[in-house]
Amino acid sequence: ETSSKAEPYPDCPFLLLDVRDRDAYERCHIIGAYSYPIATLSRTMNPYTNNILEYKNAHGKIIILYDDDERIASQAATTMCERGFENLFMLSGGLRVIAQKFPEGLVTGSFPASCLLAGPPGSARKRASPRQPPPPPSENKWRFTAEDLQKIQH
Repeated sequence: ETSSKAEPYPDCPFLLLDVRDRDAYERCHIIGAYSYPIATLSRTMNPYTNNILEYKNAHGKIIILYDDDERIASQAATTMCERGFENLFMLSGGLRVIAQKFPEGLVTGSFPASCLLAGPPGSARKRASPRQPPPPPSENKWRFTAEDLQKIQH
């Protein structure tokens, strides 16, 4: 029972990869996502994990990349497509859209400040906000609880 909680659902049709750096992943990530920092792609030897190789162009399976706002994910997607990945998708809008549409239940930890709704750049509200300590690391959670599912239902 405990081993099944240590990984996403068996026979999952998608592999969700967070391409931000590991620290950002540790602070906040989508439940079930694996950390795969974009820097890993620049390794000349073995840039891909076994999971990625199992999903690469596999029938009925897709790989989904995401970051905060598509900037890093689009670079990673371009590199991976150039290297023969044909079943690759990007999560449209990244965590920024997730924060707006599903503020609770879909991620562990606290959304990065860049993903939260903010006023126009340089607004008084932004300047007045005190510097906040970094949020604690997120819970390492692979599956949605009934409570999580309740929060994301419309």
